[in-house]
Parts: sequence; C-alpha cells; structure tokens
Amino acid sequence: MWKRIRKISTIMIALCLILGLNVLPVNADSNQSNAGAFPAQRSGPPIGFNPVTASDATLKEYGFPARPSDPTALQEWDGVMQHAQNYVAPVPIQSATSFSPNFNGNPYASEAGYAVLSSQNPELGQFNEAYGQWTQTASAEQVGYWIGLGGMTPGDNQDLVQAGAVSGVPQNIKNKWGLTSSYAFFVEDYDTIHKLPPTYLATPVVNAGNIVYVYLQYNGSTSEAFLLNESTNYYTWFNFNSPYYNGDSVAYMYEPTLGNPPKINPSQFSECWFESTTTGLSLFTNYIYYEYEIGVEAYPGPASNASFIMYSPGQ
Repeated sequence: MWKRIRKISTIMIALCLILGLNVLPVNADSNQSNAGAFPAQRSGPPIGFNPVTASDATLKEYGFPARPSDPTALQEWDGVMQHAQNYVAPVPIQSATSFSPNFNGNPYASEAGYAVLSSQNPELGQFNEAYGQWTQTASAEQVGYWIGLGGMTPGDNQDLVQAGAVSGVPQNIKNKWGLTSSYAFFVEDYDTIHKLPPTYLATPVVNAGNIVYVYLQYNGSTSEAFLLNESTNYYTWFNFNSPYYNGDSVAYMYEPTLGNPPKINPSQFSECWFESTTTGLSLFTNYIYYEYEIGVEAYPGPASNASFIMYSPGQ
C-alpha cells in the first residue's frame, strides 16, 4: 500500500492555473503529492525550450526521449517532439485498486497486443525503454493502452512496470478529486503479490480522440514516464517507484473490459519501439514476439509494424 500522500503545495496549484490546465479543479484539502511516496520529480525545462533543436546532452538533462539514430525512428521522433511545447507539473492521484494486467484477475476483462520476450530473444538482454503512440478511444468503460516493461511472460503476471492512458476513470476517483474528464494518463508498478495501485495523472489532461505519446524508461529502483498529449501540446514527466520489475519482456498492449470493447482501427496506432540493454532501439515486430489474445481476437494490422485490431466476441 502506498503511504498516505500529503497535500499538494499551493505553488503547484498556482502553476497549474497559470499554465491553463483546462479542466481539473484541485480540491484544497486533497492529498495528491508526497515526496515520501514518490521519488523526487524532475523540473520542467526553460520557457521556450525546443527539444527538436536541442543538443543530445540537453535532451538527457531535461528527461526527453533520446534522439534516435534510426532514420524511420528519427522521423517519428521529430514529428512527436514538435508537439512538446507546454510543460505542466504532474498532479498524481492515487487509486485504491490495481488496473492491470487483465484488471487484477477480473474474468470479464481482456487484453491484446504484442510482447517481445527475452526467453525467445536472448540476444536482447533486459529491456529498459519503450515508447508508443496512439489515438485514445472514446469509451465509457475502463479501457487502457499501455507500454510495459517486464511481467509479460505467458502465465506470469508479476513484476510489470507500465505507463499509458486510460478511459473510464473510476467514478469514486472522479468524485474524490473533482475530475471532469474520464480519461487520464497513468503509471503503475504491478505485482500480483503486492498489488500496488496505479497512479493517475490529472495533468496533462487527456480526452477522447486525443493523440498521445508515452515513453517509459526503467532506471533501477525507479522508472520515469514521459507523457505527451500531441493534440494539446502539453507534456510532463512522472518519476515513480518500480521495485518489482523483472526485465523479462517488453509489451505494447490494449486492455478493455470484455463487455463491449470498442473496435480499434489500425490507423489509431503508430510504430512502437523498445530499447534493450545490448542492442539498442528496435521495432517490436523485427523480433519474435508473443501476440496476446485473451477473450478477444487481435491481429497485426496493415497500418504499421505494431498496430492491431481488437474485436469483441461475435463481431
């Protein structure tokens, strides 16, 4: 269980208001941030900072995803980073129950996507970074897209560090924190034994139809997510504890409840990349991968190397 988290400072609240975080009023008595529960957070870059023209050293200093050398990846990186225009301080909201994988054993849940496994690709070593980009589906149900490091070996749900975006934020959380959006970025260090709950990020704001980019990096006992809403040009970093990562796999997943998940078109996804400790940046499907099909059907789609379509049963 996370420790009870302390009151967010009035300075951060003022900063959020100044930066125009357009939907999320923060309760004056809400306990949303705690230096004891979360590691120290990275400060934002100087006003006017442009990651596209910044040096590699400066990108690393300010926590931006590294500029790739692969021509295809570089073209994608340039297109994404031009949207990183407005830094906002993260506003974490602690959930009480775990979100993933497979909704903590909920039999009415499902998931689909790709996982590259170190057992099938021993030349890759451990996995330490991954990123992906997608269009957030409109859904009243709890539907999550996420990048995950570790924990995806078939039959093993333990030790998974993940970051992504979710729809259907539970109503009790919305009520408690006064949220007006049912969509949010989230991070989680999932383990079936300890069952640490996810942390939702009230900022940057996510809504249906937004194009989002998530970059996840494992740093040892902590991990950091770079979270960008390309539709609004707002971004943040969030550093969180990740003691339960095992490094056996890297995954790119879509996880809805089984009741009536929306159809996902391949055009909603762009190529998803990962980085290993030995070979560097790689496309998922350049390697042997495991395709998840739990309760639904998932197929590689024609839009890119790492897109897939999900249909609910009978459709």
